[in-house]
Amino acid sequence: MTAISLRNLERFADAIVTALRSDASAPVRSQIVALLIRHAEMPGAAEAVAWARDDDPDPGVRAAAQRDGTCANVQNGRRVEVEGALQGDGTLLATEVDFD
Repeated sequence: MTAISLRNLERFADAIVTALRSDASAPVRSQIVALLIRHAEMPGAAEAVAWARDDDPDPGVRAAAQRDGTCANVQNGRRVEVEGALQGDGTLLATEVDFD
């Protein structure tokens, strides 16, 4: 568990999106994309991931935002195929998510 997982991220939404669009480090931007995908309910998350998918200058960041869909594609009732590792707390650490 990290400190960021203990916080309500909505209050940081603007700063997170700003960092995605402006940080010079592609690995940092990729981590921000992953954070936004994990917290799809955060205001502006879907739009920011879509921006990264379409407009980030680094192909690795664009690929991280693509992965067969974005957080905007996840909806109640939508079927997905997930590969990953079962964690000790019963959650699944996904390594791949495919949308049907």
